[in-house]
Amino acid sequence: MTVVEPVTENPPHRVRVPVTNQVWRDVVFLHWPCAPEEVLPHVPDGTQPDTFDGSAWIGVVALRMPSVRVLGFPVVPPLRELVELNVRTYCIDRRGRRGLVFLTMEASSPAVLAASTLGGLPYRWARSSCAASGHELGFRSQRSGTAMDFRVRAGKPVEPTPLDEFLTARWHLLFTWYGLTLHLPLEHEPWRLHSAELLDFTHSGLPGPTPARRITSVLCASGVNSRFGLPTPA
Repeated sequence: MTVVEPVTENPPHRVRVPVTNQVWRDVVFLHWPCAPEEVLPHVPDGTQPDTFDGSAWIGVVALRMPSVRVLGFPVVPPLRELVELNVRTYCIDRRGRRGLVFLTMEASSPAVLAASTLGGLPYRWARSSCAASGHELGFRSQRSGTAMDFRVRAGKPVEPTPLDEFLTARWHLLFTWYGLTLHLPLEHEPWRLHSAELLDFTHSGLPGPTPARRITSVLCASGVNSRFGLPTPA
């Protein structure tokens, strides 16, 4: 029987040879629960949906990425300064690793097309933007067939609940590359989470189970510095 790794605030490994270093700022997490069978068609082969209290979860995560390095070399502006909105869910692989799975990744730079073509990640070039005013953050992304638009008001720092950690403390990326399920280790500082209020949210064409029910988890974070390691077969 596979032993599932615990949810931990800090990464259980070090990424000593990063493929890419990314700076994430003004991060917003929106999540809603769904039935595990709704998520099952969207997770890679050899994995199963990860659940909390019997529910699988879908998330929209939005952020600014002011700095990107690939194999230690900085990506030249304006390609490196982008806004990203991704839709994701969570799974467990055969080794018991709790991973995140991207269903789509909408980003404002055409440089992401290389990650889509060469790396197999579901990146799409979109008209994505971020607007900040006081404690409010607004994100918008639009391309042919999909659109997202939402605003949140950031609140006070919070002590993460077990659900908060389940949704945000993810140290593995699992994805399909030309029919092969691959694993990518991820490392960054622990999130310093803040409560947040969702002011509005509109969408069309999102992949996976959409938020027919009320979004139940809304969080913000100022940001972290992340490192992705070398891919290996999962």
